[in-house]
Amino acid sequence: MRKLYTTYQDNNLTKLATACPSAGINLILCFSILLKGVKQLISVLFLLKDSHSWAYNRRNKSKAALILLCGIFSNGLIGQTTINLNPIKDNTIQAEGGRVDKNYGAGSVLLIDRETTKPQRALLQFNLSSIPINATITSATLTLKKVGGATGAQNISVYQITSSGNWDEGTGPDAGSMSASNWNERQAGVNWVTAGGDYNSTAESTISVSADGTYNWGVTNLVQNWVNGTYPNYGLLMWSTDGGGDRSQDFGSRENVGNEPVLTVTFITSTPGGVSGASIWLKANQGITTGATLTWADQSGNGRNGVQSTASNQPIVSSIAFNFNPALTFDGTNDYLSVQNLAGLPTGATQVQQFAVANNLNTLGNFQHIFTYGTGTLGKSFGLAKQNGTGNAATVLYSQDAISSSGEFSGGELALLDGKYTGINVIISSFGVQRTTQAYSSNRTTAFGYVGVDPTLALSTCWNGNIPEVILYPTNLTAVEVNQVNSYLAIKYGITLDQSTAQNYIASDGTTIYWNGTTNSGFGNKIAGIARDDASALNQKQSKSSLSGFQITMG
Repeated sequence: MRKLYTTYQDNNLTKLATACPSAGINLILCFSILLKGVKQLISVLFLLKDSHSWAYNRRNKSKAALILLCGIFSNGLIGQTTINLNPIKDNTIQAEGGRVDKNYGAGSVLLIDRETTKPQRALLQFNLSSIPINATITSATLTLKKVGGATGAQNISVYQITSSGNWDEGTGPDAGSMSASNWNERQAGVNWVTAGGDYNSTAESTISVSADGTYNWGVTNLVQNWVNGTYPNYGLLMWSTDGGGDRSQDFGSRENVGNEPVLTVTFITSTPGGVSGASIWLKANQGITTGATLTWADQSGNGRNGVQSTASNQPIVSSIAFNFNPALTFDGTNDYLSVQNLAGLPTGATQVQQFAVANNLNTLGNFQHIFTYGTGTLGKSFGLAKQNGTGNAATVLYSQDAISSSGEFSGGELALLDGKYTGINVIISSFGVQRTTQAYSSNRTTAFGYVGVDPTLALSTCWNGNIPEVILYPTNLTAVEVNQVNSYLAIKYGITLDQSTAQNYIASDGTTIYWNGTTNSGFGNKIAGIARDDASALNQKQSKSSLSGFQITMG
């Protein structure tokens, strides 16, 4: 592993190579774009061919700009877990003549064929409950063993089943029996929406199959979305769209001992900035499902999902709101989410700390709440909010508040907030700097909890703006841990940590420095970066500063 620094300033290009003692991060690229009123176009392109090569390309040079690249390359990941799963059910469905209503759920083989008029398709489903919801899936591979049938090559694809309900495996033998699931029905008396199975028309992966042997399909992205709750897990459908004559191929089913399908999943349990113990972790790039009920799935693993079943009260999902990441957009009138399973959150006068990223589009409005839980009684709630009539951020205990005077939400800019209760003091911090401390007593409850409104459901307190991420811890973090969480959020959303006193951007290991605030003092504006840090589930492939105005885009 090595660490590379590349700087460009005053038309000079230098390259330094130094040893890097840290490990545990698969790939991190971190840029700092620091402009001082420069309006010339600067474009930067980095091509990573492997862990030992890179290329740099620039045009329209500017003496007033500094571009810093640091890359960390590791041959392995710390804390990886690999599990092998067999299906909990599988089946073959067939369109040929008298087989459309037959089930083969207890058969020893799964049949897949390319024929247009008489196709055969395989269904499989795996139980992923052993993988935590906050896992970052680094790889997921479906393995099938071909045990017979045609040896001519055909392309076989794997697809996500998208049915609005589950399908039954059935008990039909290799010869089949009249039961479901089958070509027409997913359950007895319940048809597929489209005969032959309901599936996403875009294949997860496709490979060519011919001779008997072992074959692998990559399904990493799909398994990630199943685990974090973005998609319901209805399983996989496999078939060939090649067309042509009969080329049926036989693969071992789960009943075929020694030849069973296997889903191999490798993952890292991810936490915000690598800091474990979060009670709530809501992030808009994972776990949002829309429909009759909008659900924002809690990535902490504690099931504290934000939900809204009334269509008129549902916020809108904005797909690329901030630095190429999505957010939930709240209308400031009646949009909010109820948070489930509040029992177990810190109560009374115990410590608690919340981080949030948000912007506000009506700073003259009433107190507006990002996430608050408790009741509408003095000192019996905790949350982050915008102050009444200003753009200042606040940590609220319901009428016992610590209010910043820094105008975090002025101009609709994106703010990074940190609010906590120490057991004695209420503190509001923003962009990594403590702003205000107030001594108040707390007697919090867990009666109610909402994203986008206060605990009394007063619609005048509804949030008007975007909320991409909310994190809550049941204790106060150390200074290093706070820096880890802030660094994760700042890189992800293109936010500049306040450099009035130098702050580093650090990795999830708490020691590796992406960007050194002391070394780069004087260049602390409009900082943005691209990075991958699996222990944080951070994979920022494109980036630019979240601040308004002319910005360079990387990636």
